[in-house]
Amino acid sequence: MKHIVITVIAMFLLCPFNYAQTISLNKVLELKMPKNTGDDFCGTRGASVCWNPVTKKYYAGFAGNKGFPLAVFDVTGNRVSDEGLTTLTDLRGLWYDPQSKKISGNGYDQNGWFSYILDMNFIPQDFVVDHEGMNQPDANSVATYNPKRKEVLFLNNGQVSFYKPDATSDRSLKLQLGGSKSETNTGDQGAIASTSDYNNTTVIYTGIAGSELGVLNVAERQIELYNYTTGSWSKSFSLPDDAPVEGLFNFAYANGIYWLFDIVGRRWLGYN
Repeated sequence: MKHIVITVIAMFLLCPFNYAQTISLNKVLELKMPKNTGDDFCGTRGASVCWNPVTKKYYAGFAGNKGFPLAVFDVTGNRVSDEGLTTLTDLRGLWYDPQSKKISGNGYDQNGWFSYILDMNFIPQDFVVDHEGMNQPDANSVATYNPKRKEVLFLNNGQVSFYKPDATSDRSLKLQLGGSKSETNTGDQGAIASTSDYNNTTVIYTGIAGSELGVLNVAERQIELYNYTTGSWSKSFSLPDDAPVEGLFNFAYANGIYWLFDIVGRRWLGYN
């Protein structure tokens, strides 16, 4: 019996990766966006979702046109903004800055970085441009934010580009794509997976120690988390069979929830 126990332990230690690191996610919340597909300027692709921990509100918008819908929701997912609210700029990324207490974001191509001006009910009424021009790797890059280091992050062909608050880029990090499979590769870990298997516009910041960065593996239908410093894989989350996965946009992280946008149902689905 002692020999069997020792053998089992040895097999576990020699295993190339820990199977327990792949975790199943379940739907926990839904944010239903305004308008229907037959309406003018209804929007198709979800840009991003962000969470204001002070006012306890979610902000979500469409990518593609300044006239597309923007919506504000309470903590239970009820929309508290009017149907006519728009993004006001050609939106891509959204984030909350705890220092300035602003809802900020980045736009398409040359639209720059901006911050919303909120009314007394915390609904965006206008915006100001904080940094003009294309301060991002690609025209369609979707930004996220690390409040601890005050860095704006973008995904760029399997690498994460880090920008300072003044919109200048100072470094990049290659992710060792492939999830748990990369643990079995003894050569270039990043070569085990193709960037075409992944959502190519969006990286998320979780704030989870050692698992700060996240990407959506469309081919494997899973969310993979990576280390902020080394780019090495940390853990993976498998998605339900009916979860919508897209290669562009439609992916976010806010308030401890992973968000995927259902284009047909026009709703952000939250998983945890």
